[in-house]
Amino acid sequence: MTPVLWGTRGEAVLVNTDGVGHTDEPVLSVSHDVTVQHDVTVQHDVAVQHDEVVDWFAPHVTATHRVRAEQFIHLLDECAVLRHVSHHTHGVLDFEIARGPVEEVPERTAQSLDPLEQVPPSRRVAQLIGYTVEDLDQQVQEARTGNLIRFVVHCSQLAVFCEQVVPGELVVAVAQLPPEQAGTALSRVPQVRNTDRAVSELVEGLRELISQEPQNLGGWLTSQSTDPAPGRPGELLTGPGLVTCHGPDHRAANLLADVLDLDGPHFLALYTEQRLRARVDLLDDMDLEVFALHLSGPARRRVWTDLGARLNVVLRQLAETLGGSESGALRRLVLDVERGAVYLYPLDDETYLVGATLKQRRVSQTDDALAEFVHRTAARLRTPEEYSEE
Repeated sequence: MTPVLWGTRGEAVLVNTDGVGHTDEPVLSVSHDVTVQHDVTVQHDVAVQHDEVVDWFAPHVTATHRVRAEQFIHLLDECAVLRHVSHHTHGVLDFEIARGPVEEVPERTAQSLDPLEQVPPSRRVAQLIGYTVEDLDQQVQEARTGNLIRFVVHCSQLAVFCEQVVPGELVVAVAQLPPEQAGTALSRVPQVRNTDRAVSELVEGLRELISQEPQNLGGWLTSQSTDPAPGRPGELLTGPGLVTCHGPDHRAANLLADVLDLDGPHFLALYTEQRLRARVDLLDDMDLEVFALHLSGPARRRVWTDLGARLNVVLRQLAETLGGSESGALRRLVLDVERGAVYLYPLDDETYLVGATLKQRRVSQTDDALAEFVHRTAARLRTPEEYSEE
């Protein structure tokens, strides 16, 4: 059996056996005092404590997993806010690299065999986000824009990034954020943006190792070449026949229509709880017909509208999963699919904005446009003026 390792970068060594006497090369090197605790019930489990980085490997890991773990360690070095990075295959945790300090690892006994009994909070968050992504992946399939390849959960004190290497293989990163700074649009918070890009680069690198083409996660690979000049808005579409509107809150619809753009966002919907207040989109525009090959504009409109209503449940589940005191208020969700993305911005406890784009190369720019829009107009969207149901 392959050992389960809690390791110290630079202070521990693990020589793994494959069950027939062969050994792997040591992943880590020995420098000085190392404390090792052997599991009293499960043979070969090894625990090594460290005050900076903890490495945990499941019994089924291979040499390939260990090579990848080194890249995860480099990611922690690059991103000071990261607390945890883990690798999951079909819902099973393969390994994690986490930042300490590390609490005492208790010995397991015959009466205490549950491996989740002492699960660190960051690992629990990563596993639960992984389950959420599996569920959301099924829901986004209805829009026929591909798999869910990147999921961002941005809270006031915590950010989680879950990204697909290949279907069934996920990387999850958990970051602890500094206090929020007023005046910064959510998508442009430096610690979140830089970590998001770094995690995406890691995942694209893992794909390259297995001869897979880049997914352009977050649209980061094309963000530099297509970013507009600072302060210059995208081309607004206000001509007749381009914008389709629906919903009783006409004032909100007019506000939303101003941010629509053929480069994204292509769809915006405002909800109070699960009730649609206003919806505007460009899905009937001739320039977007190329995206209607697999699903017509009206059909995709219905799918995105229904998804927006269901995301209210996801919001509540995430609030329960993350725990408000540790994560803070939920600020933003990004569901990045193979061809575009869906975004959610909570405005208060009941009201939230859902946006979407069909252009993968414009995923980050569309996020920025929505973040700036919410920053400017959130107060005007939270509390609706009197309007009649029509």
